[in-house]
Amino acid sequence: MSNKLLWSIISNKVVLSSDAVLKDELDAHIEEFKQLLGKNKPRNKEESGEKQIGKIGILLNLSNSDAEDLLFHYMTSSFRGTALSAEEIIKDERKFNNLLLELFQFHKSERQYLLQTLKCIIDGVLHKSNRTCIFEEFLDKCYGREGPKELLLKLLTQLLEEVVSQPVFDSQALNQEYERLFAWYNLREFIETLSLLNITLKKYTWNGKDFLQLLQVSQKNGFGGRMPLRFLFDGRCEGLTETIGQLETCILIQMMCLKPLLDTMSSLDHPILEDGSTVREIEVVLSGMGMQKEHGPLLVSWMIMQSLGPLGDEALVKYQSLGQKAVEQRVLGYIATMTKSVDIKEIIHPIIYEFLTTLSSKFEPTALGTSEDLNAIMEEVLTSRSIAEDFWSDGLDVGLGQVLTEVTLMYPAVSIPFLKVMDSLAGASASSCQKSADLLNDFPGLASYLDEIAPSHITKLDGDTYTLNVNKEFYGHLRDHLILPAGTEGQLITKHFGREIIQWSCAVPAWRIFKLQTQDLLYQVQHGMSSVQSETVNIVKSIVKLILTVLQHSPESYQSLETLSELLLDVFDCFSLIPNAPNDLLSVFLQLVGQLLLQDKAREGILHRLKQNGLLPHFLGLVDNPLEMVMHTELNSALVGSILAGQECVTGLYPFTVAFLEFINSCIKAETSNTDIVYPCIVFILREIFPTHPKWRFDDLHERNKVIDLCLDVFSSALESKDVTLQTLTVSSLLYGPAAFILLELIAIGDKVIQSAFESDTSFGNGPGSKLMSHVGKGLALLNRLFQVRTELHLENEIKDMTLAERLLRAQPSGHSQPHLALTVAHYLFNRQAATIPICAVQLLTFMALDSGLSLLACFGSDDEAIVDILLRRISYGTDDIRLKEAILKFMTVCVDHQPGLLQVLIDANEGQKKKRISTPSAKSAVLKALSSHFKEFKGMKNETAVRIFKASTDFCCALWASGCIPAISALKSAAGFWDDILEPLNAEKPDCGCLTSCLQLLSLDLFASRWQPESELQNRLKGLLAEKSIVRLLQVILQFVEGFQPSQDLSMTLIESSRPVTEGQELYLLNAFRDFFIIIMNDRSPIKIQDSAVASLIEKAMESLCKIMKDNKFEIVKSALTNLLVVLISNCKREETLSVSAATVSELLSTLCPIFMGYEPRLQINVLAIALQVFSASSDFSGIAPATRRLEVQ
Repeated sequence: MSNKLLWSIISNKVVLSSDAVLKDELDAHIEEFKQLLGKNKPRNKEESGEKQIGKIGILLNLSNSDAEDLLFHYMTSSFRGTALSAEEIIKDERKFNNLLLELFQFHKSERQYLLQTLKCIIDGVLHKSNRTCIFEEFLDKCYGREGPKELLLKLLTQLLEEVVSQPVFDSQALNQEYERLFAWYNLREFIETLSLLNITLKKYTWNGKDFLQLLQVSQKNGFGGRMPLRFLFDGRCEGLTETIGQLETCILIQMMCLKPLLDTMSSLDHPILEDGSTVREIEVVLSGMGMQKEHGPLLVSWMIMQSLGPLGDEALVKYQSLGQKAVEQRVLGYIATMTKSVDIKEIIHPIIYEFLTTLSSKFEPTALGTSEDLNAIMEEVLTSRSIAEDFWSDGLDVGLGQVLTEVTLMYPAVSIPFLKVMDSLAGASASSCQKSADLLNDFPGLASYLDEIAPSHITKLDGDTYTLNVNKEFYGHLRDHLILPAGTEGQLITKHFGREIIQWSCAVPAWRIFKLQTQDLLYQVQHGMSSVQSETVNIVKSIVKLILTVLQHSPESYQSLETLSELLLDVFDCFSLIPNAPNDLLSVFLQLVGQLLLQDKAREGILHRLKQNGLLPHFLGLVDNPLEMVMHTELNSALVGSILAGQECVTGLYPFTVAFLEFINSCIKAETSNTDIVYPCIVFILREIFPTHPKWRFDDLHERNKVIDLCLDVFSSALESKDVTLQTLTVSSLLYGPAAFILLELIAIGDKVIQSAFESDTSFGNGPGSKLMSHVGKGLALLNRLFQVRTELHLENEIKDMTLAERLLRAQPSGHSQPHLALTVAHYLFNRQAATIPICAVQLLTFMALDSGLSLLACFGSDDEAIVDILLRRISYGTDDIRLKEAILKFMTVCVDHQPGLLQVLIDANEGQKKKRISTPSAKSAVLKALSSHFKEFKGMKNETAVRIFKASTDFCCALWASGCIPAISALKSAAGFWDDILEPLNAEKPDCGCLTSCLQLLSLDLFASRWQPESELQNRLKGLLAEKSIVRLLQVILQFVEGFQPSQDLSMTLIESSRPVTEGQELYLLNAFRDFFIIIMNDRSPIKIQDSAVASLIEKAMESLCKIMKDNKFEIVKSALTNLLVVLISNCKREETLSVSAATVSELLSTLCPIFMGYEPRLQINVLAIALQVFSASSDFSGIAPATRRLEVQ
């Protein structure tokens, strides 16, 4: 197994049948993990390099045997061809050079996946899970108590010593590409090793020697700035070198244990301070540092650590020079830059928080930088849930809590820093949001600039204390202004840009100040845009963000924020009428509106506002038909369209469009008034945003990804809504309109591109490549759902023409080099990074297979063998996702009737060919052995995944039997224990409804196909099954399912005659499957029949159930199915005494039914009359016939 596949298993990307599979795979990789560099041996100089395998060994420094192993793993996991095409490539020198480059990338990526897998394992131990025991056992086997620390430090040193091998390609372009890739993977592996080292240090012990070794490695590479291969760097590599420096700095700070040393740790137990000789060696290295920005945090941390040790505060004097060097490098500014690194924020934010907390305990953090840098750091790090919990636990009297207190005391004189920090804390978690709200309710006082108060209005008391001589008004120009009475005392607290700030003692909730600041902006707008101050706009924008965050994490807070929310909406109404209003302000307001729509109390008022302010798109005229809305209705794009076309497309920034998409998503989820709000907006998105966004200019790639993400989310929400019109509107637009082109273009990107982009991200699993992969996965899922909803809504009956999406799916490629879209979709089976992509791809292939005019085998062209190989590999491997196996089985089931050519290839291809090492087993043995293994593997298992795969396997068997595929049927039946395995649900205590149905169907099909001459194994099983006790028990189980069945109101009577749906109606199919099995088994040619006494018992049980259902169940479809079964049972009953006993029951039943008999569905009427006719004709008791007949005659 490749390391990529192992990573997908460990990281919970796939659903396994059991954890035993995981344990076995880990044990198989122990040697590879022990060395961390793979199990490859260095290449001997004596080995020849003339042959192709030798060239691989020279390029990758591998022995010939290891190079051959690498080629085998590549061919069986990543190669998009067959054994034959691989041989052709190896023989062709030019093609082989390209293959060499791909092998190099495969080899390097495998190393990274190994590191990622180990990281997931250690993380799974640190954060307890159901796999923790397996992971701990595995780590002990590999590394013992010491862990992989030594290997990781050694690996870092080896990566610094790596050099590009001599040119091995004839082409200069290939050599240059190879050198660039070599440098790229070197840096990526270095970063992943550092990340793994960071998490390893949290689990395993370490000492000062380890700190010194990492410090020396960091100094050698210049904290990323002097990486040996820097002369080969391109633009992307520069970002990687910065990441290396940030990681090295933070890991070294973490190893100093500042927070534990401050809290409880003794300096004697400190892993660095306990060894004096090592400390001196470290200080020698530190003495030569101070010329790079990365050195600043490290030098300050060393000074603080020493001050918390035996030297105490004397260390601050002794190591003062280190602090001065840090100040020269603007240490807080560099840390503020580090916190904005999205790729590694989960690693560095906790370390920075502990660093600043410890720093604040010794001296003012602003001594090392500006308050603006400190505030920026707090805004970033306090967004983490765990950090916020530690922050509130530490209290506001220590660490960063003191910094927040200082910022709070300056409010509202200095507003924005306080609002941004509170927004970060409120967004960290629900509990942090509640504590933030408590702080805002218990506000300590109000601050103002001292120079804004006339000298005669205040008197200075002792020290920095002042008192008011007259009343002071806050926002006095407003009607609801705040008054501080004369005599109120204030304290001079600090200076801000040279201006002194005084804080007045008064108990005023911060919400009251928010309201005044909002009213101030409203006052300025009402007096003309020339009166609006940018500072006020920024303050209100920050208030809106804070309110939005609070409502997201604490919706019940709306009751206390209702007045403020209404006031903010008034401001929004004003700005929505102003030409060229600030986009960023309108964006946050629209986000707030979307959140308020989730409040039942606020929804009606907000909808009224939206209809009045002309912000949102709206139809010109009255439209009822969803199809008319899409195709022909005129639409006024309103302010949304004006901002998009006139401002955002010009600037390349789209904050308002992103907010608009988030707003519409909220509207759909809140089930608002769709006619006036959602319908026009959905049409606008489908006409003006989704089809045209590829042509827009985006200055920020993340914003482009956000637009695509939100469009796909909006469409998915619309399809999942309960509004049929909204579903129809979305389906018709995306399948029939121009949006279909964009959706299909997204799907047509191809697996090779998205995997390459994923592995080219600067951070593993976090970057543009990951986003692209996510978009493709969402696009595939959306297209599958569109076809599903179209069927549910019966739209194919309203619009007879083939949809644009269907025409695009079956269209021939425009160029000879372009693959058919079906082949592109099939290639997604090679994807290992995202489990949903291959699943959705197979589901889409299943839909395409239903098209009788499309041959998938022809679409695959020369790649047909490769696609068959990957299908069979993924259904056969025990480590593959159960959901994917289920999807492939359903695909093959459809192929039985609709794609016979492809089915033939799946079953018979490659049989008898000479096997080569890089080829898969013969198709025939692979697919049939997979089926047999599924039956054995999931036999007796009760979990949902086991039931689903078992049911899919039996459904495929039923399709094979129904189509008369004799070779496959014979091969399956020849497997030892086949019937014991497949009929296991019939003996289960609590069987699954679907599995029972499939088993009974398969029995019926096999008896009919074999002309009632089953094999001896099946005959023995049938004898046991048809015994009176067993068959009656089986019917009782079936009747329990039926009695509890409650179909939806719109479930039609035709359900019992159509193909079995996935989610509803299975109970009735089970009843009908039992009926069909009974008919087959009672055939005159059947060697085994049900005894007459057993038939009588079946009639008795069915009659009891019918009487119960007639009283309790109002659904005619259930009654019809059960009466149909009774007709079959009674017609095969040869014991007149049984029918005589049933006569009284039937008489009572007729008496109950007669008053409403004519209101029943015709088939139910026929079944009831047939039962009565057969029972009474065989009975001597006619007492119940006359009353019932008279009532029927009256009707």
